[in-house]
Amino acid sequence: SLAVYWTAWEFRHDRDRVERQAQGAAVRVAAQVADIVGDVQGMLAVLARVPAVRAGDRAEAERLFREVLATSPYLENFAAFARDGTLFATTTPIASRVRILVQDRAWFQAVVHTGRPVAGGFLVSRISGKPVAVLGQPILDELGRVQGVVGAGLHLAAFSQEVAPIQIGAS
Repeated sequence: SLAVYWTAWEFRHDRDRVERQAQGAAVRVAAQVADIVGDVQGMLAVLARVPAVRAGDRAEAERLFREVLATSPYLENFAAFARDGTLFATTTPIASRVRILVQDRAWFQAVVHTGRPVAGGFLVSRISGKPVAVLGQPILDELGRVQGVVGAGLHLAAFSQEVAPIQIGAS
């Protein structure tokens, strides 16, 4: 009976230790993700004010997007859309005749309707075909009206690489 009690105590003790480790790891990962999201939202706020992006200058916007994209392993893509949801600039190469529309995406609609930045959910990008989490920022005209949206797709595989090394339950 003492052996059964001891085994049960060890089990509960190990379970509690693993739960504390998992909670600690979750808190660390959540803080990292929040920092990354904050950084990307800051990038989008700046990009939305760049004259080339506001003017719909595809070549210059794409050059700038590629330059900024190279600074973060967490970004899959930057893209800019007209108010009607038509893509006008992206870092992902696409066939010139392909017309990509996002007017039906909830994140895009929320940015256009509220005029505020939005963190969208997880989806498969229509541009890259890869799973991403989307952040959107309004592109405003001189009067503060939404004239378009600049968005960033966060590369979910990069986040999984951050989480993969976390060992839970190891002594």
